[in-house]
Amino acid sequence: MRTHRLETAHIGWMKLRTGVTGNDTALTDSTKEYDNVPSHRYDVPPGLNSIEVRALASVTGVGCTIKIYAARKLGDVALVCSLAVTTGTQETTIDGVTYYYVDTIVVTSSWMKDIKEADIAGNDGMSRIGFDILGYDEVFALISGYASGTWRVDITGF
Repeated sequence: MRTHRLETAHIGWMKLRTGVTGNDTALTDSTKEYDNVPSHRYDVPPGLNSIEVRALASVTGVGCTIKIYAARKLGDVALVCSLAVTTGTQETTIDGVTYYYVDTIVVTSSWMKDIKEADIAGNDGMSRIGFDILGYDEVFALISGYASGTWRVDITGF
């Protein structure tokens, strides 16, 4: 008798952006082209269906805007969502740097499927969002609208 198994990829948290101290410029309808995909993109491996994103900053109580994009190799770039985020007081140390997790997220979705949200209401924990990657090949984040701190965006998936 043959046993059938559902197999899927799974990765631990990885940095998507780190050490961000300057504001990025969001892509516009006229600049959403593959040539404008930044080098800090994440290449989605085969079998990965869903992406989960969290953000952190070196300062508590600060906010910013994070735009998450998906790209097809040598094709289109789509805005997945825009996140208005604020850090809370739960801290963690990653690579010797103390960060505070984003604990508040307001999502404006541009995606064809629902963006899932977890712990987004200012609970001083780790807030995050998740979405179906819909067959896109790459994911990247652009950060803007903040006055202080060093920002980091992490990604995982399954």
